[in-house]
Amino acid sequence: MFGWGWPKAVWLLLATAGLRHIALGAIAVVLGLHLSALGFEPMATGGVFTAMLGGGAVSSALFGLLADRVGRRRLLMLATAALVASSLVFGGSDLPALLVAAAVVGAIGPTGYDTGPALALEQAALAEATRAEQRTSVIAAHTLLAMLGSGVGALAASAPHVLGLVGTEAYRAVFFGAAVTGTLLLVLVSRLPATIEPATRSAAGRSLLGLRHSRRLVLSLSGLFAVDAFAGGLAVQSAVAYWFAVKFGVSTPTLGMIFSLSQFLMAGSLLMAAPLTRRFGPVHTMVFTHLPANVMLALVPVMPSFPPAAALFVARHLTATLDVPPRQALLLSLVEPDERATAAGLTAAARTAGSAVAPAAAGLLWSNPLSGLPLLAAGLLKSVYDLALFALLRGARIVGEQESESLPRVPGTLPPGD
Repeated sequence: MFGWGWPKAVWLLLATAGLRHIALGAIAVVLGLHLSALGFEPMATGGVFTAMLGGGAVSSALFGLLADRVGRRRLLMLATAALVASSLVFGGSDLPALLVAAAVVGAIGPTGYDTGPALALEQAALAEATRAEQRTSVIAAHTLLAMLGSGVGALAASAPHVLGLVGTEAYRAVFFGAAVTGTLLLVLVSRLPATIEPATRSAAGRSLLGLRHSRRLVLSLSGLFAVDAFAGGLAVQSAVAYWFAVKFGVSTPTLGMIFSLSQFLMAGSLLMAAPLTRRFGPVHTMVFTHLPANVMLALVPVMPSFPPAAALFVARHLTATLDVPPRQALLLSLVEPDERATAAGLTAAARTAGSAVAPAAAGLLWSNPLSGLPLLAAGLLKSVYDLALFALLRGARIVGEQESESLPRVPGTLPPGD
């Protein structure tokens, strides 16, 4: 999957993705525990999580709109500085108002993955620094390193305990470690070359959203992505673990094995994203790998016992994230170069907003945990998303991915400017 001939900018961006997610993965493990130790009630902790996701959605959209005017590297520097500042606040302050403020404007969150503007900025920069036929592979590598980084960070969160720290001291050490990681990130981001910026910046025909003819497509995709993220929020890992434990009496070590195996399968499957996209095209790869995973998710709660339910849940992760690289590569190919950061920012904001709304609905659906209704609802909603995505983008191609085919025009878009 890795192309050793990729430009320097690509390798720097891959390094920043991995390093940033080490910090985010570690923070996600201790964030709720730290807030609880500081006296936050569960409802207040949930409010902080929602504030983080809401702030990430707003900043993703705003930075996307500004990126090609202010500069992608400058805004990546600002987003990284926000990670450092918010980590320092959470590590050094007990003031609720200051913590909430840092939660809103910072770049940390409860998911272990980036929910702020950095991800969209990096993807736009990767598209600029690579040829069209390389993008699926590059974005697959970017996604893989983010996953691996988050996993490494989750393991690193236990380091303070190994060193003898306990309670809030251990949690604060994790936040300070994230701040140090963010400082190293600033050094890497500062070395990004000018090739990550769009070669041309046309203001002609710009709307308030910073888009021209691709506005309709980007808004349609944003709506679909919000539905997909909302559905995913109904079946987050902690809720699924709770359901397995309540319905089948599964032990914590067994749950840990299930979710670890799922993560490894999900990360390993990304190696197939580029070959499948070249063979079948981005839309078929996106829909016909994602749809079976969602059908399997909907079927998990109707399984009669733990072994088939667990097997089905684990098996869905073989294809659950194969849609991500071709989806992002296709989006970045369907808009003009100076619209890429805006398009990536708006769609990322929509996904984060969908995730932020989901916890409230999930709480209602999980009121009867034995029913498994959230898993069924998540699988069905995600399946509807897949079919709608297929209807919207059917026939679209990434320029250069298939030598014999050209990219047909999708309603509401311009042919890519590559």
